Amino acid sequence: MYKRQDFYYAQSKYDIDIFSGAFRFPKEKILLSGLPRNDELCHVKSERIDKIKQKLNIPLNKKVIMYAPTYREYERDKFGCILKPPVNLGEWRKQLSDKFVVLFRAHYEVNKALDIKNDDFIKDMSNYENLNELLIITDILISDYSSIMIDYAILERPIFSYAYDYEKYNKKRGLYIDLEKELPNGYYKREDQILEAIKNCDYEEQKEKTNNFKQKYVQVLGNASKYIDNIIGGNKK
Repeated sequence: MYKRQDFYYAQSKYDIDIFSGAFRFPKEKILLSGLPRNDELCHVKSERIDKIKQKLNIPLNKKVIMYAPTYREYERDKFGCILKPPVNLGEWRKQLSDKFVVLFRAHYEVNKALDIKNDDFIKDMSNYENLNELLIITDILISDYSSIMIDYAILERPIFSYAYDYEKYNKKRGLYIDLEKELPNGYYKREDQILEAIKNCDYEEQKEKTNNFKQKYVQVLGNASKYIDNIIGGNKK
């Protein structure tokens, strides 16, 4: 399959090492170019943020949290239904709704298990086609093991990992990085911990942590589309 590819593109030396091993693809054919889909994350203006928030009916004076958990296909009951993750949205509302709006983005089976209903505080964005728009308006990202954290780091905003099942997930799927050592804030296993982290977030301090994370995992960014267009067109300058 991969022998039919002429090249891959990556946004860091870390990507090159991972892609080469995972896909058994020669490192010299993996271009350190950045990812075209992420180019627009490098040039975000406040007017764009306001426009997207208005389109989604999000008050301009509210900060946005996006919770984007990884899909766990093995978390099913005896009837084959996805088990509800340990998320009490009522508690999120109680503690965060005065300052935040929460965007929930996950596999549709997870949405079904949590029975998410849109209102002024939480909005189900799992089927929203333009992920970049959601990232652009997000002030704080919560995930667990997803590579979305690497893409979001381009924006240099706070990142938190709610990895409540770290040992189980690592055993069943494995992880490419050590969350405790590599992520800006390690990871949290309890819901009360993640809520406290958000409420006590020092935004400027967290931006610096994310920037440090970005230096390793997003080394090239902003001009991937132009670079790859030149390669395809035969102009390697």
